[in-house]
Amino acid sequence: MQAKWIEIVLTFVMIVFALFLMFLAYKLYRQYGWLIYKRIGANIAMQGHFKTYQIFVMLMKLNIFFELGFSVFYLIGMAINNSNWEVNAYSPGLLIFHATVTGMILPMLFIAYHALRNENHYLMWFFIIFNLTAISDFVYILGHSISPNPDENWFFWIFIVFVSIVLAIITTIYGFLVKGNFGKGLKTHLNQRPTGALSLSPTGLQEIESSKPTRWAIEDDAP
Repeated sequence: MQAKWIEIVLTFVMIVFALFLMFLAYKLYRQYGWLIYKRIGANIAMQGHFKTYQIFVMLMKLNIFFELGFSVFYLIGMAINNSNWEVNAYSPGLLIFHATVTGMILPMLFIAYHALRNENHYLMWFFIIFNLTAISDFVYILGHSISPNPDENWFFWIFIVFVSIVLAIITTIYGFLVKGNFGKGLKTHLNQRPTGALSLSPTGLQEIESSKPTRWAIEDDAP
């Protein structure tokens, strides 16, 4: 019983921190708008395409932590057949299917990034189809993680699985959105040499000169 309340408290604390980080992200987003204007120009539609692009990159980073992390954890649990928190019995096919999904998560994120930068419709479709497959796997895991007896539920684990499902759904939606923006001119702006990056100072976000941009950075503009 005590463990149950500890899990509830941990879940509540995570929600509070998530809301706080959402507030900070919103404040940073407002300051980031000026740099988007300097990079993209006054074209409102193009600014919207660029924001969608940046959000999709951010979602892919979060997927590395949530989807890949919990998938590996669940795979280990299936391998040792820990009946305290997961299914009591499973077929070898289920284990192979989940292992395949887990092994493809990271490569598929790189494929999605390549499709995004090169505006490749086929690769983006490939990523979207894989993500839908992963969502079905996660929903199955969630269904078998919930016990009819509330005292046997691991609420913290259920919360992580639920967040992973929501994140995968949002990523899929944004996959459709960025795919719809292909061929509208954003690639030209992304292939231009970056003018600077963001630095967090006591006065807020500032632009600093950078001659060596990195991949997967929020300000990433390098080909």
